[in-house]
Amino acid sequence: MTILGLRNRNVLLIATDSSKAGVLAASFKDAINVQITELIHKPDCDEHQDGQAHCGDLDKPELPFAEQSFDSILMDGILERLRDPLPLLRKTAIWLRPGGDISFTVPNARRIHSVRTLVHGHWRSALPVNQTPTFTLADIEQLCFRAGLAFSEVGMVPGSQHAAWHQQGRPNVLQTPGFTISGFSPDETEQFYSDAFNIRARAIPRPDYGLTSIIILSHNQLDYTRRCIESVLRYTDEPCELILIDNGSTDGTLAYLEQLRSTTANIQVISNPDNRGFPAAVNQGIRAASGKQILLLNNDTIVATGWLRRMLDVLQSDPHIGLVGPVSNNVSGPQQIPVDYDDFSLIDPFAWRWQKSHAGEIVDSRRLVGFCLLIRKEVIDKVGNLDEEFGIGCYEDDEFCHRAMEAGFRAVIARDSFIHHFGGMTFRNTNIDFAALMARNRVLFEQKVQLKQVPRDLPEMPRPKLRYFIGPRTSGGRLLERNDRLNSCCMIVRNNAKTIAECILSVLPWVDEIIVVDTGSTDGTDEICKKLGARVYYFPWCDDFSAARNESLKYARGRWIFWIDSDDVLPAESARQMRNMLEGLLPPNIYGFTMKVLCPGPGEDGQWNVTEVDHVKIFLNREEHRFEFRMHEQILGALQRNGGDTAFTPFSVVHKNHDYSPEGQKRKISRDLHLLHLEDRDRPDHPFTNFNMGMTYANKAGRPDLAETGDFDKAKHHLRRSIDTADPNDSHVAKAYSLWVSCHHRLGEAQQAWHLCNKALEFYPFDDELRQRKAMLCRDRKGPFLEDAIKILLEILLRPGPRRFSSGDHGIHGYGTRNMLAEIYEEMGQHHKAEEQWRLAVTEMPTFVPGWQGLADAVRKQQKWNQAEKLAHELMAMPRLHILGLFVLSDAMKGRGRLQEARAALERILQLQPGHPQALERLQALLAPLGHAAVGLDLNTRSRDR
Repeated sequence: MTILGLRNRNVLLIATDSSKAGVLAASFKDAINVQITELIHKPDCDEHQDGQAHCGDLDKPELPFAEQSFDSILMDGILERLRDPLPLLRKTAIWLRPGGDISFTVPNARRIHSVRTLVHGHWRSALPVNQTPTFTLADIEQLCFRAGLAFSEVGMVPGSQHAAWHQQGRPNVLQTPGFTISGFSPDETEQFYSDAFNIRARAIPRPDYGLTSIIILSHNQLDYTRRCIESVLRYTDEPCELILIDNGSTDGTLAYLEQLRSTTANIQVISNPDNRGFPAAVNQGIRAASGKQILLLNNDTIVATGWLRRMLDVLQSDPHIGLVGPVSNNVSGPQQIPVDYDDFSLIDPFAWRWQKSHAGEIVDSRRLVGFCLLIRKEVIDKVGNLDEEFGIGCYEDDEFCHRAMEAGFRAVIARDSFIHHFGGMTFRNTNIDFAALMARNRVLFEQKVQLKQVPRDLPEMPRPKLRYFIGPRTSGGRLLERNDRLNSCCMIVRNNAKTIAECILSVLPWVDEIIVVDTGSTDGTDEICKKLGARVYYFPWCDDFSAARNESLKYARGRWIFWIDSDDVLPAESARQMRNMLEGLLPPNIYGFTMKVLCPGPGEDGQWNVTEVDHVKIFLNREEHRFEFRMHEQILGALQRNGGDTAFTPFSVVHKNHDYSPEGQKRKISRDLHLLHLEDRDRPDHPFTNFNMGMTYANKAGRPDLAETGDFDKAKHHLRRSIDTADPNDSHVAKAYSLWVSCHHRLGEAQQAWHLCNKALEFYPFDDELRQRKAMLCRDRKGPFLEDAIKILLEILLRPGPRRFSSGDHGIHGYGTRNMLAEIYEEMGQHHKAEEQWRLAVTEMPTFVPGWQGLADAVRKQQKWNQAEKLAHELMAMPRLHILGLFVLSDAMKGRGRLQEARAALERILQLQPGHPQALERLQALLAPLGHAAVGLDLNTRSRDR
């Protein structure tokens, strides 16, 4: 590196002794008008001046230099000698003048010699004399970031094997006897062959965001609280105060907080004699806060480098932003991201890598989870504190976000700020009925925010604009054309006041216009759409979904059409990816893109009981591209007839607000059959109409409350006609076979189902739904066919069929198939294999209730009581599975001979659900051998009395 530029007139040399400083100073002997100042590190020595040099303990950098004193700072052998180099780096950032820089060399902890020595069982021999190579390049980059410095130049000092590695073509594989490491880029691999790093960094001006008041609430769980606070103290570099509020802890938490207050500056402790609940306690903290912004932080979190800086950067970037939340490993909604660490020590490295790859990314959201929530003080001044009617907690953060956005503030996710969240720790080991609390507070939330209403004032939403696009020229080549509208969202509505606002708000930031065609609303749907900025047109309903959709296309001015149903929601991640894709250069032969429509089932099972359907949701806006068919309208045929191809995308739309009530389903099936019969009149015996007719009758036959005699026969008839008249390459034919096989199966016609399924697989051997049907039929046949079923299911998991238009179980390539596989293993008595599959299923889909139930049963049958106890506590932390967790805990305690604890778990179930028959039966069985049958009977009576 070039040490000095033309502007370097005042230089500070920092070294471990005077001789090294002299060597550095000698390099400037020919420089003109350069003022050299030396700073010598002398451990355990107070600061003093020794001739021309300043001496002192640089682990305590209380030094006399003023701000902006130096143009350049050079360090030699210093950082690796300090107990903590961060304070000195912070000082150097202050001492530098604008435009100045700092240069230093640090030994590389990642060099191949150190790695090999450690692998072979040694460490001290890997250390250079009098040095501890504690820095990787990422380590020093993080330290500089925290100190207010940024790399401007990085050089590597080649090690002894660097030349040989370079001559070999810079392979990205490290080999030594006993191990091989691969997967790094060549640039990263080079770090292993470097002994040290030469770093030049510059100071980064940082705005003064003022004091942040961090409010942390605790109720027992001392270990989690300590871990959280220690991470905050370690990784928070911005001015802050900690307001620690204890809600009646009995495990020593309060004593820990008081001790912390006595030894650490800027900490307040508020002690409540009992559990006042989250909203009330947080409001105490807000009233005690003196910060410019407030941050609510759960005590079961771990923060990492840059966590607060990134959130403050976002909060202060726009005065309309009132609330900011980070991303996390364990949180509901769009704030959750996948992580690859499995140890606490890896959280900070993961967070740093995530920050760098997502720097500056923000996402507007209608909801931020309160596990970590940064709030502009003006928001609280305008809308008030948290609502204490929510008691212990749950939904108070949703309600607060709603009020803030009603007041005109934006709520955004800072995607470059990551925080680890354990989740639910506060409610563990308490007597709180979490499920009942959630249910009560959800009703309260809905009453308070009146979800049917549209927000009075919407925040200004940023909309990316593409002013030009690259289109084809008739004479060949490409032509840059002006286009102010990249994409138009088109939808049709009728009496959708309950769902339309959520739908439009999910789309609004990502499209350039929204076209709504109203076919006869009487509930104010059209006015809601207008208020949200959509252009609304009116079209009388004519028993034809395609006609209504084509009416909306007439008014669209975007280059691309995105269509959505009025009860759908577009997830933010899919929306962002869709927008980015359309702004890129696309193949000219692609006229449309598919998205998966995710259709959650009814109730809480809808989190995992999801059907996914491929639809062409995005297509080029051309006059010849129009929908067809009155029901289950299609655009694919029009694209294909005009010579266009379609491409699959990973994007999805959630069909979130479907009406699953018996009345709603009855209306839908009646309407669908009416339209399909009209379609059959217009296009007699059309294969697609027959397919939809067969599917509708099959669905109707599967509902006992709606089924009529002969529905399955009607379904089979129409599905057969569809297959007989369709082109085998049509996208619906494999599905028609699957539905036809299902009809035979549900009617108990096993032989017909078997032969038809085998016939279908001759045409579509890699269709995963048909393969799964075959596995079901093998399972029914028992005996040696069970091994065939296992083979088929493993094939689906390990070698799924090619991507094609399909509709079916969302979990077919994961948790759904694993559950079926586990059930077969269980039938065969292979409980350990069943346990393995169920564990994989619930890891993939944590809300998958059948997987948890199966896992609990498999662990119990193997009498793995230690694992059962651990599993029980995991289940009890999930409201819906709390009762199952208590049953598992009872089994574990009974299996280990701790009968009183087994009894206590069953009695707890009866407190939560009086008269629970299975709990009563187990409790009586537990007490009877002990001669306590009367006690069991008395408990039975008392539970009913409750």
